[in-house]
Amino acid sequence: MPPKRPAKKTDQKLSAKKQSKQHSLDTFLSIEPQTTASTASLVQWKVLHNSLLIGVANSLTKEHLQKSYLAQHTKIAAFDFDGTLAGVNGSYVFPKHGDDWRWFCPSVPATLRLLHNLGYRIVIFSNQSGILDQPKTSKKGLNQTVVAKDAIFKGRVENVVKSLTETDTLHIPLTFIAATSKDFFRKPCPGMWHYYIQEVYTSDDLASLSDADLALSFYCGDAAGRTRSNWHSTLPHPKDHSDCDHKFALNIPLRFIVPEVLFSSKSSIALNECLESKTNDKLNDVLDKLESIAGFKPIPWPEFNPNLFTSLTDSSQTLAKVVETITNRVTFTPEMNPPFQSSVNLIICVGSPASGKSSFVTTYLTPLGITHINQDTLGTKNKCLKVLSEAIGSGKSVVVDNTNPDKTTRKAFIQAAKESAGTECMVHVIALYFDTEMELCRHNNAYRELRHFGHKWVFGNSDQKKSDHAHVPGMVFHMYAKAHQEPDHDEGFNEIFRVGFHPVFESEHDEKLWKLHYL
Repeated sequence: MPPKRPAKKTDQKLSAKKQSKQHSLDTFLSIEPQTTASTASLVQWKVLHNSLLIGVANSLTKEHLQKSYLAQHTKIAAFDFDGTLAGVNGSYVFPKHGDDWRWFCPSVPATLRLLHNLGYRIVIFSNQSGILDQPKTSKKGLNQTVVAKDAIFKGRVENVVKSLTETDTLHIPLTFIAATSKDFFRKPCPGMWHYYIQEVYTSDDLASLSDADLALSFYCGDAAGRTRSNWHSTLPHPKDHSDCDHKFALNIPLRFIVPEVLFSSKSSIALNECLESKTNDKLNDVLDKLESIAGFKPIPWPEFNPNLFTSLTDSSQTLAKVVETITNRVTFTPEMNPPFQSSVNLIICVGSPASGKSSFVTTYLTPLGITHINQDTLGTKNKCLKVLSEAIGSGKSVVVDNTNPDKTTRKAFIQAAKESAGTECMVHVIALYFDTEMELCRHNNAYRELRHFGHKWVFGNSDQKKSDHAHVPGMVFHMYAKAHQEPDHDEGFNEIFRVGFHPVFESEHDEKLWKLHYL
């Protein structure tokens, strides 16, 4: 086991002023260490936005060196950390201490050097959820030592840097960015990438990342959504634990490569040939063909793709027919047969959270004067029934904008409406069935929670308000699916309309944010 590193003092909390400060290019590349000179680390660490843990190794301290380096290294080689650059040096799935690490494969250091010499900046983006919430110092329990998670991650990163430094006389500047919360910085969301780009390109003397350099940049990660059947029989596990790395690359967008490809012997030979030929065009060809060069199948596209749902013409046409039918039903009084002298409409929405119910209701129904009942607003089902009874009793049409998954729930509203209407008022009962698949609903839920962060970090707009929607945990979607019963005429519905999902956006930016992968 490598020798123990000197113990570091507890990181000092950044002041509110320092946390909110917009850091310049110089401060980003030359972070002031949070340790004393006697315990100085190979990596200089800081925490930003109470979410990002950032480490810089081999930072450039002189301004002219910074500008010279950035001018010569205009492309970005981005990597995941765990399972891509480094693995666990033992039988455990997760590392137990800072020395619990090994290279993903022996060719990693040489490949990083090749990429640096080819004009790439090396940046590592890693999901490390919750590590800042752990105790900052180790706590001794009964016959065991509990090591803080941030210390484990920092220790492994510093060991990686130390290994590179000991074998390389020309130290490669490295930037480590870790997302520690479940927010827009966590992959597959592209927040870490946009943060890095904004911080690096704050200098007036530095142009933005060009399209040509972006085309030559790439992201390498192991969470690609592969299985042995759809990728390659030698994949070490039956399937990847996630596809968040692939989706992260799609969100930016960047070319995506898996470590088995980039660090293969054939890929290393191809990169060496590019370095010797000194032609970026050839490098671009190599990046396009690395998978075939290494002898692997292309990475399969994620099963859920939000881009496909913005061009569903059938859904749009069906939606128009539903809106027209309900509008006519509400605005025109039908001929009454005895004993009925009047009529009201009870519209019951049926659908998962984030299936488009509230958007449909507020866009198309409430402008018609229909009373909007929503349990998230009123608080309890009994309050919903009370408001419904009062509205129906006064001759107003009502829409119940809840999930209403089963027949028992819907029966209570239908029964209350008919009792409140009396014997001379006919209640026309309509079901709006939002039959939206679970993955799309979960996507919509994540989008509305993170939309305001997207406006800030992708488009630089900090004026967007946070969503009024309460957080919907993932288990709620499964609970709805388990309880779900499709609406039926036998329940008392006069009409049942199946409403397909058709997104409507306030702006072009909203549409672009909706098309991102969030899960």
